[in-house]
Amino acid sequence: MVDRVAHKRFLQCGKLAMGVIAAFFLIAQFKMLNAVPVTDKPAPTAASFSLRDQTGKLLTQDDFKGKPSIIFFGFTSCPDICPTTLYDISSRLSKLGDQADKLNVIFVSVDSARDTPDVLQSYLAHFDHRIVGLTGDKNEIARLAKSVGARFEKISSDEGDYSYNHSIMHFLLDAQWRRVGVLYARGGEAGEARTVAKLKALIGE
Repeated sequence: MVDRVAHKRFLQCGKLAMGVIAAFFLIAQFKMLNAVPVTDKPAPTAASFSLRDQTGKLLTQDDFKGKPSIIFFGFTSCPDICPTTLYDISSRLSKLGDQADKLNVIFVSVDSARDTPDVLQSYLAHFDHRIVGLTGDKNEIARLAKSVGARFEKISSDEGDYSYNHSIMHFLLDAQWRRVGVLYARGGEAGEARTVAKLKALIGE
């Protein structure tokens, strides 16, 4: 009898331990993918920059002023988050129709060593043509990311390769290059409808 009670308690403790480990793993994964912003109080105005787009043209923040912007960070060899994000934003631009032309959509590569303009051009050709890719000096990219509240970090592997953890939120800027909000990934039809409504509000429709 005692052995059976002890065995039952052992199984209960084992299940509890496994539950704690699973919860810890899920929380760690969530934190890694959402890469919390560097600061809760980003700069009122996003940092200035001089970076090249996917055609090799040198652009600055002034090229985007006059229209509100969505800016997000990633890299072309990202296995899942970045292509999913780009697919989703392409779908939303399609839903916005002509209104999407009133919006800048900017994908900034955090892997400027590998993501040359040619690589960006080939990669972004699979998504909406209105998405502008930016790459260039890593310090300017880091300063721009920090100014809007984004974070990224390089992760080296034992095999000598590397990847990146990075924020997956979209940062919303007004026509004067000031951060006015953050767009999080939302699931389901209701969440997607709210996201599109938020983009329309950003455009001013």
